[in-house]
Amino acid sequence: MDFRLQDVRHSICRMKRENLLMVSDSDHNADMLYAVGMFVPDAFIYARVNGKPHIVMSDLEFDRARNLAPHCRVISLSRI
Repeated sequence: MDFRLQDVRHSICRMKRENLLMVSDSDHNADMLYAVGMFVPDAFIYARVNGKPHIVMSDLEFDRARNLAPHCRVISLSRI
């Protein structure tokens, strides 16, 4: 049993390090909601690069995202 639990833990750790790109809103997409931890009605970009989460938000959501998703690097869409 420990061997299987160890395999699951290893798989989860490996998945957290994999790169990931998602474009959606978090009102209708549970993966986006889980990734950022906040409801956003408009589509935005989520990228996990080398295990570090980044989100690209509209200027209207930028400050709110910085407050509600401190684990993410928040980038303004107007700066890209």
